[in-house]
Amino acid sequence: NDLFMLLNVQNHIHYQTFNNIFEQVINDGGDIRETTKQIVLDKDRDDNKSDDDSKEDEKEEQNRLFQKRQKILFIDEVDKFFSTDFFGKQYTPSCIIPSVEMKKLIEFVWDKYMTNDSNGMTITMQVIEESAEYKVLLNAFNAEWHDLLNESIKDIIDGIRTFKDDTYKITNGRDICYKFSDTYSSKIFYGYRTIFAYLHEFFGKEYTPSDPSCVIPQNVDERLTWFLK
Repeated sequence: NDLFMLLNVQNHIHYQTFNNIFEQVINDGGDIRETTKQIVLDKDRDDNKSDDDSKEDEKEEQNRLFQKRQKILFIDEVDKFFSTDFFGKQYTPSCIIPSVEMKKLIEFVWDKYMTNDSNGMTITMQVIEESAEYKVLLNAFNAEWHDLLNESIKDIIDGIRTFKDDTYKITNGRDICYKFSDTYSSKIFYGYRTIFAYLHEFFGKEYTPSDPSCVIPQNVDERLTWFLK
């Protein structure tokens, strides 16, 4: 701390976790998730910007970057950083896009899974693409987002096939907590794998409000939407 004061940078020193640092970086120009959600949901968005407008935006961004302070990253407990919990792992930002149409598709996939003796391998791209729910989903979004929707469909297929591979437990009748190092965390979310885990827990046993190992119905329903990463 004496060194920081000597260099007059003590007000610019911040102690944060890796996740918080990543969030700070990707949201440096604004809330990236909220911006993404607004762009995706705006069916009347006009992308026909003039060259002059684009150049002006680029110039403003360059000026903003030039005015930023340079940063240095110090890592404490570097042995922990090089452990298997961190080193080589990816940080994948994600965005929740509210979509009744995606909810209906997820419910369709789950029903197909259950009617096929919980065999995830029966859920294929062809099965989904031939469904009425899939066609309604595509119609709900502009064509420019269809490729991303199809990538999410692949994640759905992977999720329905692999959600049982994870180690987790239910806490407070609300959250699925995944094992992380020597503890369990409710902050870990594996996209559609987690969504199907919630469905599995909800339909796997009769709901009893006083039982903390039961998942609250509302907590399941609010997760059935488009998980964009």
